[in-house]
Amino acid sequence: MLKFEQAVKALEKSFLERTNEGLKGAAVQIEQAKGHYARMLQSLKDEARPQAPKASESPLPLQDAGAKTAQAPAEPASPVPVPSLLRRWGKTAAWSLAAAAGAAACAFFALPFFAAKDHAVPFSHPTGMIWEGDSLWVTDWEDQALFQLRAGPEGLAVARKYALGDSHPMGLAHARGSFFIVDSWTRTISSWRIAGDKLAQEDSWPSPGPSPSAVFSDGKNLWTADKQTHIIYRHAFDDSLTVLDKFPAGDDPVALFADSKAFWSAGGESRNLYRRILDASLSIAAVYALPELQDGREPLSCVSVKNKKVWLGRDGEFRILERPWWMFRAVKGRTKR
Repeated sequence: MLKFEQAVKALEKSFLERTNEGLKGAAVQIEQAKGHYARMLQSLKDEARPQAPKASESPLPLQDAGAKTAQAPAEPASPVPVPSLLRRWGKTAAWSLAAAAGAAACAFFALPFFAAKDHAVPFSHPTGMIWEGDSLWVTDWEDQALFQLRAGPEGLAVARKYALGDSHPMGLAHARGSFFIVDSWTRTISSWRIAGDKLAQEDSWPSPGPSPSAVFSDGKNLWTADKQTHIIYRHAFDDSLTVLDKFPAGDDPVALFADSKAFWSAGGESRNLYRRILDASLSIAAVYALPELQDGREPLSCVSVKNKKVWLGRDGEFRILERPWWMFRAVKGRTKR
């Protein structure tokens, strides 16, 4: 396993180095092509410029002052022929530009998939995070608010901020036109709906555990997790959010989410992601870690996925992390996603 991990790290390092070399090479080729064109244009200018007649080696014979000198009519300037150098340089420059453009295009389209980004945000205690369309919705326990963020040229920008009142939101989901928020102070699961420029509470139910910490909807059921009991609950979408099943979380669950292939949970203190199988025990198939999350004191507090990217928040940081899946290491179980 150690040799495999070392090989993966070496492969990733090599890919990044070759990508950077490709960008540098593209820039060099473009500069070389510009140099070719500059020299070509200078050559054309030099050939088109009229040449001053050279003085003869022997002086002209003197003429009488009164004598009239006959001036020969000036011959029309012959057109300057296009030198063969133009064709040769033109082809070279065209090939250079085409190669540079190809290298730059490959790097341009490859980098967004492999790049990691940090998005500065005006809050530092995110607890719930979900993508809905082109908006990223985030709850923050210190601000006691729900933020709507949209991606722009300079990263994520706040579009709206909705106050949640005196609360301690710890998880966020969206289902059936409503937001579902779990509150660890009131030990409740509540539903909210946007009404005009405000967020209005619709209903509230008691949480099955004493410290609810995450909530998620798969469209058919609502899922919640409790940080104290380390249990994941599956609820029916009925009038009382009836608990249908209970599963061991195996860690302090701070996020529940899903991609096109699996159901996931995330641990706050461990800062790991757990890929689960939808079986009788919601068993863990593999554990993934992002090495940089082990740095610092800030625990992982929320996770969402979109376009093969993982979006993460840490309790105590004014930023949202955007990371591609390939940066995560499998630390247990199967590595195939």
